[in-house]
Amino acid sequence: MLWRWVLAAFFIFSFTIGTSMIMIPYSTSIAGFWPSLTAIIICYIYLMITGFYYLEATLSVPHPASNVFSISHQYMGKVGAWGSSLILALTVYANLIYYFSLSDTIFGSVFGVLHLYLARIVPLLLVGLLAGILILSGTYATMLANFLIALIMCILFYLSFKIGFTLKVPMSPTNSSWLFLVLVIPSIFNTLYFHTLIPTIAHFLNYKKKLIQMCIIVAFTFAMLLFTAWLFFSLTPRERSYEESLSQLNPADITFQSLAQIPFIGRWLPYLLATNVFTSILCNLIILVDFLKDVFSHYFKEKKVRRLYLCACALIPTLLIGSLPDRHLLFNVALFITEFGGAYLAGLLPLLWIWSLKYFLIQKQRFGLGRKVLLVCMTIFTVFALYSVGLEIVYQVTF
Repeated sequence: MLWRWVLAAFFIFSFTIGTSMIMIPYSTSIAGFWPSLTAIIICYIYLMITGFYYLEATLSVPHPASNVFSISHQYMGKVGAWGSSLILALTVYANLIYYFSLSDTIFGSVFGVLHLYLARIVPLLLVGLLAGILILSGTYATMLANFLIALIMCILFYLSFKIGFTLKVPMSPTNSSWLFLVLVIPSIFNTLYFHTLIPTIAHFLNYKKKLIQMCIIVAFTFAMLLFTAWLFFSLTPRERSYEESLSQLNPADITFQSLAQIPFIGRWLPYLLATNVFTSILCNLIILVDFLKDVFSHYFKEKKVRRLYLCACALIPTLLIGSLPDRHLLFNVALFITEFGGAYLAGLLPLLWIWSLKYFLIQKQRFGLGRKVLLVCMTIFTVFALYSVGLEIVYQVTF
């Protein structure tokens, strides 16, 4: 069980870090390091609590491998179940489409470094094929592959980190603009959330509550600390290099070449992004397959056939749309969907479940973090977070 716990912890860590390790400095640079650190602390506390809410609701449904559809159906009725399911499906599909749209340029350039020059579609298909084989092989095989790639990702992070901090140049946090804290909070929020993985992790760890809670605490805290260190690293000007730094690179314009040109750390960044993209694809595919299995559990009786169909439903549409040439359009659409979708799935949805579970059902249940004062405060902050997401999208689209 210890080995399964390690694999699950690395899965949460990989999902939380994702490609935002590379992309988030752009949106946080408008506020600077100290407001961004404040946003990280606020979001860490908030997401840890809502993560435990999400877990409580998951464990309270007796049906094995329950996911958003089954949980929402029990606590929010048929309309709530289908509405929440639609939001989750759109959010995860949007994530996957964007990750696949990055795959062709990132992995194509990696092959180019090895003097293997392939057509644009080939790296994308190879990534999709490998991810599909792993997902079809099962959760254990996927988590094992994720663990190995995450180790490589940590080594690449260390190499980038070491190069930057061994330079003999002045390093201090950039100027702070606290007014932009309201825009940074939703960016951090949608970077650090891990909640949609909880049903998969719960099933993988045999629904042992304390084991799952410890897995969440350790993995999420480690990801948060690493993320904080990376923000300090990326938001710190280094003499004349700030104009070409990671914090100045628009996520919609990220390519292998643009990352490689960043002074000091650019040597390793493209490869770091490649590991981020692949682990993000694996995590999101697992989420989507497990979610679809819950929705269509009554339609497929043969397990192998069911998983094959579900993997195809998750993989084929995202590969096809992700292969479209206009990445800017894909990025803008994915941004709109995932920002609101993440805020709903990691914030509002677990709160709706817990309100129903504790106060609105005939058979009310008790648990440690379910006090009404805390729920009211969390609900108020969630409304503020959704408002901030709207402001962030307007700002990014306008400027």
